[in-house]
Amino acid sequence: MMLADLFDEDDFRDSLIKMGVGVSSNMSVEECVAFINENADAEVRLVLKVWAQERLMEAGLLQPEVKEALEILCE
Repeated sequence: MMLADLFDEDDFRDSLIKMGVGVSSNMSVEECVAFINENADAEVRLVLKVWAQERLMEAGLLQPEVKEALEILCE
């Protein structure tokens, strides 16, 4: 039996931290998106949009809150 890897809140936040977005390790997915909307410049938003599109296209399970956040970053 193969187990699917779930991309959850921790994975989402850790990915943003690794990309240098400036979110903190105790922020929720919603807080991360709000932080990005308030603080990210156009270049960072473009990088995040591409990343979010790639994440949504990859096989695997996304936590519902994470999927919604990725969709918002794609706008």
